[in-house]
Amino acid sequence: METLAVLNTHARVLASYDQTGSPRFYNLFNDFIRLFTESGMGCDEGYLVGSPTEVTNAYREFIMCIKTEVTWVEHGNRKHY
Repeated sequence: METLAVLNTHARVLASYDQTGSPRFYNLFNDFIRLFTESGMGCDEGYLVGSPTEVTNAYREFIMCIKTEVTWVEHGNRKHY
């Protein structure tokens, strides 16, 4: 995944009627976005290449959590976090 894919994944889960993200999913996304915008003059373009940074670590944590922190829900039982 790259930055745009991360943004799309978050938006898809947030807008989904069939899936929901856990509080951890949303917190890890927020951490990634905060670190991403605080570094590299508001856009750390190099976090996927070279030595790992805080942004790299936040990115990895977020993408790794998708498998466990996004769940399918029954219609009508969607929770927003």
